[in-house]
Amino acid sequence: MLLKQCLFIGRIYRFTYQQNRLGTSIVNCHPIKVFLFFVNYATYPVQACTTFAAKKMKKKITFSKSGARSAKRAEARCISQALRMLFATTQAVYDSGSNRYSLNGLSDISEEEMIEIYSRKEAIDGLDLWQVLRNSSIRTIVPCEKEVGLRLKNRPLKGYYSFADSLLEVLKFSHRQTLDTTDVKELLPVESLNGTFCQCRCLHTVYPMDLSAVDSISYVTFKGCTALKELRLYGLRSSLNLSMVPLLTYASLLYIVSNAGDTTGINITLNPATYKYLTGLEVPGSSIGGTSEEWQVLHRNARLKGFTFGTSGTVAYVKEKTLHIDRGVYDKNILTINDTSSCSISDKTLVFC
Repeated sequence: MLLKQCLFIGRIYRFTYQQNRLGTSIVNCHPIKVFLFFVNYATYPVQACTTFAAKKMKKKITFSKSGARSAKRAEARCISQALRMLFATTQAVYDSGSNRYSLNGLSDISEEEMIEIYSRKEAIDGLDLWQVLRNSSIRTIVPCEKEVGLRLKNRPLKGYYSFADSLLEVLKFSHRQTLDTTDVKELLPVESLNGTFCQCRCLHTVYPMDLSAVDSISYVTFKGCTALKELRLYGLRSSLNLSMVPLLTYASLLYIVSNAGDTTGINITLNPATYKYLTGLEVPGSSIGGTSEEWQVLHRNARLKGFTFGTSGTVAYVKEKTLHIDRGVYDKNILTINDTSSCSISDKTLVFC
């Protein structure tokens, strides 16, 4: 078929060429254009076949790539479903709407973060917290499934900078724990607190820990914990420095005072803001909790138990037209100015003239 078309084109070209030379051509076209036209005509079947084959090949390649992508998506779905089942054993709850997990009060944990948290589980179960959590990027830990107080009774936490400089936000040691738990079977036994939470700037919640065996707590244990709000310490027997914890809640201090051990001579150094709430110099906000009356009742009850409170900063206030300034001395005013006419006083600032 193709050979016949080529012979036909040749004859047409010769005829057209001769007609043009004699000047009697009835073809109103240049011979080369006529020749090219018939070449296109002759090769059309080949072009058509080539185009058809190319389209089929392209479709096949596209289908192959699409199939590979679909397979990868299916594999990813299977892996995610398997991970959800695995993480469910840690009481982590998956939200399909946000594609995030909830654990220990955190509701925005990604799958990648959850994998990292779970990968530390075995070491945490062995209480190798020094190696696992110092300088770590995980935001919380997988709580123990059993009664952590009984299981680790003979292996208490030696908190030598265990969580220091980490990105921890919530520390919960047992599934059964709440912020009000006082059952020692569910509390992590602690042997020492030496810089344990130093520079944990993201930490905002620490579930109850049993400090009955702790004789002293270093002053840098809570250094830099500027986000810490909920702190539960059971069986406190030594002085405590919370001067760098400006957001401590009423419930936290109430728990510490109510569940303390031998409180004779215990001094708690508070942040100036917390100290003002405790002594009735400032009204606490809703995020801090407790009314002014409740804070002052807490203060009185704590003093009856042997607690004394102070602040590392300077607290200045006016009471009955008298300016009082406290500078880190436990429950004592070291400077009193009876004549306040020489200074301008507002709710939160003092300007000396």
